[in-house]
Amino acid sequence: MTRRSRLTFGARRRRTDTAARRHAFSARLEGLEPRLAMAAADLLPTLADLRASTSQVIDATALAFDVRQVAATDDVNVGSEVRLYGFTPQWDFEYEVGVTAWRNSWMDPVIAVYDTTTGVRLASADDVSPSDSSGRLTLPLIAGRRYTLAVTSFDTATVGPYDVAIRAALQDDAREDDDAPARGVATPITQPENASFSGVMADAADFFSFQLDGPARAGSNIALDFDTALGDLDLVLRGSSGRVLARSEGTTDRETILVEGLAPGTYFVEVYGYGGASNPSYTLTSAIRSGSTRAAVAADRFERNNTRASATNLGDVVATSEVTGLTLGRRDVDFFRFTLPSPGTDTSDIVVSFDAALGDIDAQLLDASGRRLAIAAGVDDTERLSLAGRPAGTYFLRVYGYRGAANPDYAVRFNQGVVVDPP
Repeated sequence: MTRRSRLTFGARRRRTDTAARRHAFSARLEGLEPRLAMAAADLLPTLADLRASTSQVIDATALAFDVRQVAATDDVNVGSEVRLYGFTPQWDFEYEVGVTAWRNSWMDPVIAVYDTTTGVRLASADDVSPSDSSGRLTLPLIAGRRYTLAVTSFDTATVGPYDVAIRAALQDDAREDDDAPARGVATPITQPENASFSGVMADAADFFSFQLDGPARAGSNIALDFDTALGDLDLVLRGSSGRVLARSEGTTDRETILVEGLAPGTYFVEVYGYGGASNPSYTLTSAIRSGSTRAAVAADRFERNNTRASATNLGDVVATSEVTGLTLGRRDVDFFRFTLPSPGTDTSDIVVSFDAALGDIDAQLLDASGRRLAIAAGVDDTERLSLAGRPAGTYFLRVYGYRGAANPDYAVRFNQGVVVDPP
């Protein structure tokens, strides 16, 4: 080690000393004897040797890890004493140990990590580089085992305040940066019916996206598997605008969101750590069967009735009647023209019936000019449009799938009846 003739700075964060800290620094400096120059080798091979070598060994506060697997503190070296920090990692993992002087501090740290039980020195470090005098090292640690970090200074001239940080050396997965619910950022799930992704939770959140061409079928789900002892993770389903549609926030090793009946469209899946927790390994799986996996819906006998101009003419409504065997293809629209020979009564209506699990259907009532008079857009197996009080005249019924959904079988019933002209 070469003793410095001037102050050098590494990646150090700014701190402002208070008058009280400066006073404490001076008072503690007066109470310690000068020492000879330190080197990494001077942090002796065992804790017992270290304690026997000098009276200037201080047991500092034990360090505790947070949910992101970071243990940190700050302290002051006032006379090249050795300060010992106990810590117990929660993961079997590589950890980064770093001691960095504050800006405007002369502290030149020398560090070592010991196995507390055996007392054996596992690793030691001095300068990171000629321009960075921070002490930093990386080593594998065992969950639940006690360790001791020893921190001293190069000599009595290079002392002062410093930061200590011990953190799991997490390397984020190769999909980064997938940190926002946006196309081009979120990781695409191109085959949502059977997809699996392995990930690392090393930041705030990971996002995935998928597209449904038809409604999600029964049993469709998204699942997240992980070891909650290594960090509790949660799961969120968001719509195309980012609005939260569903959450799974349990305390076990699996989070699941059922998406049965989810309409066609674009969706985002968010994986994040509860309370900011990290986790070195998780698996996200999707098993979403949608309308796009079914055979194409065959056209019914009235196609092509996709505009008002080509609408199927159902004639006059004179008695209760029903038209069955109707179908909607993907992004299909069906128009029906009918006439009320007399004003609608309190019980007059139109009912469109279908199986919503096969594709959600909505309906609109239009006047002769195409102006919308009413809309039925529920989530059940029927849509109802009232004709009560409607004056005699010509009307159009517009039937379509919610967000372009297809449906292989639906029916239309007029409660006062309808005469269907031959196609």
